[in-house]
Amino acid sequence: MASAASHIGAALDTLCAGPGDLALTQGAAGSDLLFAEQALDRGLRLRLLLPLPREVFLARSVRPVVDGERWCERFVAVERRVDVADRLEADVVLGPLPADADPDDAFARCNAWLLDAAAESGTEFPVLLCLWDGGRGGRGGTGGMVELATRRGVALARIDTRSL
Repeated sequence: MASAASHIGAALDTLCAGPGDLALTQGAAGSDLLFAEQALDRGLRLRLLLPLPREVFLARSVRPVVDGERWCERFVAVERRVDVADRLEADVVLGPLPADADPDDAFARCNAWLLDAAAESGTEFPVLLCLWDGGRGGRGGTGGMVELATRRGVALARIDTRSL
């Protein structure tokens, strides 16, 4: 975990990311929260875009991992450092998903929302910074996000998890 965080920090430094820049993430356990912490430590404005209502998101994307309660504490610590206006839930902003939606639909929709938010922010040079092993995964996961970002012409800064 420390290695991943240091790689994320180094990537942000390489991108000259700092105050005045916007960082966007869902805030899931692992690389999302490590990215959020590194971004905040560098003075970036952070926006959390949750694919699900907060408590559902924590139950699905933070608690179930190894050391899940510690990740929940880190999520809350990040959340406290983010302006209330920058903590958004998809159901509130985009409307609820249909009742018969596939479980991955919320995450796939949030991936698109993250890219839309970057485009709408006026960011001149959006970059998708991701920790990724290169696998396809589900459409709501990192592979789906990389595919969507690539189709939209967003630059990719990849940290290969196989090298950590």
